[in-house]
This record gives sequence, C-alpha cells and structure tokens, in this order.
Amino acid sequence: MLDTTAIQAEAYTTACAKGWHERPLVTDGVIDHDRVLAKIALMHSEIGEAVDAAGADELEMYIDPGTGKPEGFVVEIADLILRICDTCEALARSPVRHALLGLPPRDTSETRRINLRDVFKSARRELDRATEVVRVDGWAGFDFRMGSIITLCEHACARMGLDLDGAVAAKMAYNKTRPHRHGGKRA
Repeated sequence: MLDTTAIQAEAYTTACAKGWHERPLVTDGVIDHDRVLAKIALMHSEIGEAVDAAGADELEMYIDPGTGKPEGFVVEIADLILRICDTCEALARSPVRHALLGLPPRDTSETRRINLRDVFKSARRELDRATEVVRVDGWAGFDFRMGSIITLCEHACARMGLDLDGAVAAKMAYNKTRPHRHGGKRA
C-alpha cells in the first residue's frame, strides 16, 4: 500500500515550490469550491490520459527520450494519485483514508487480466461523488472518496504487475525538475 501521508506532504511541497498554490484552497477557513472542482476536473483528465495509454498498450513506465519525462499508463495513474494527495493536503484535511473495498488479494496468475473499463468507471464514479460533496459543501467523506480511487488504482496496478510505487516515485522526482508553473498553465 502506498504511503499516502508521505506522498501528500511531498506532492504538496513540490506543487508549492512550482507555483501551483500561490492562491490557497482554504482562506480563513473558507474553501474555494471552484478551485477544488477544477482540481477534480484535472483528476478526470489524468484518467483520460491513462485510458489513452492503455489503449496504446503503453502499460509499463518508460522515459520519453526527448523530454526525460516518465510516461505510460502506470505513470498516468501515479499522476492521478499525486493530484489527489496534493489536493487533500492543500485542503489541510486529514490524510487520505484508503477505502476497504473488499477487493481480492493480488493473484499473480491473473497478471494483466483486469477489466480496465470497470476500474476507470469506478474511479470516475468516485470523482463524481467527490464533486457532489464539494458542491453541497458537506465535505464529509471527501477524503474517503479520494482514498477509494487510490485503492482502486493500487489494486489494478498490482493485478497487472505494474510498479505503481516506482511510478509515483519517478513522477515525483521528475516534477521537482519542472519549471515554475510549467507550460504556462493556470489551474
């Protein structure tokens, strides 16, 4: 299981250093709902990028020779996890709570035999539920929803024999080398 407490702290620290939290998500105890919803939209985009990588059969992590950037399905899943952890840390919430989904333990005889469509559908459903939590300002269960997505990702990568821990570490290391607010992005 990923050490989400450590990942949260490191992802948030790196994001701050790269200019992504110049405006805080929480000011005087008031959460900026629109910015949190924008971050959830970016989480959806990471799922879309993972779908694209899976469709191209680029499951394993590889390093783009031109940019040195880690790429592949497992890296897009790592990006999703980093966005989740950064957002939860920025909200100054308790650590992401992993969901106990009753998933079976890793069965190496079924390596790479997993229905990714179901995994993505479940992850998107959890993001939709998190969006609703933000919209109604209840916030109860937001961290659980984020943890559920991480659990789904961990399970899928384990069943596929993919090194999610390594991809998260590689992507965190790469993110530290990126310029301030790389790409001129605003979100």
